[in-house]
Amino acid sequence: MDVSPEVMAVAAAVGGALLKAATTDAWEGFKKKFARILGRANEQEVKRHTDRLDRDRSRLLETEESQRQIAESRLKDRWVDEVSDVYEQHPGQNMIDDLKELADEFNAEPEQTKTTQQVIVNNTAHDHSNAIGAGIGDVHVNLPTSGK
Repeated sequence: MDVSPEVMAVAAAVGGALLKAATTDAWEGFKKKFARILGRANEQEVKRHTDRLDRDRSRLLETEESQRQIAESRLKDRWVDEVSDVYEQHPGQNMIDDLKELADEFNAEPEQTKTTQQVIVNNTAHDHSNAIGAGIGDVHVNLPTSGK
């Protein structure tokens, strides 16, 4: 059975959520929900997935920073494959819906990163001196016009 593009897209989104959750305090909640979805109410399967998630997370966190991107890519691919395998064995829209909900929950940006920030800096130069300022992003300079 070939897995549909929808299943692959959802599996990839869950893989991304896994990577986000793995390095945060959200890990326990993500792990429990993901293992429950994949385990399909079979306690042995839920435990197997929970244990594997914890092992994979530990390996990821122990990875040297220079190798982190490779490790993250491999981890995501492994869990995309696992989601696909479980779906092939137990196809159903409920699993897809549950995985979409999980991905949406853990891929959502925290509220504080959705806000914008404005900083206003006023520099004044007198007697032929220069005022120097540096900024990142959009910088607007208003030069005063002489009153002549």
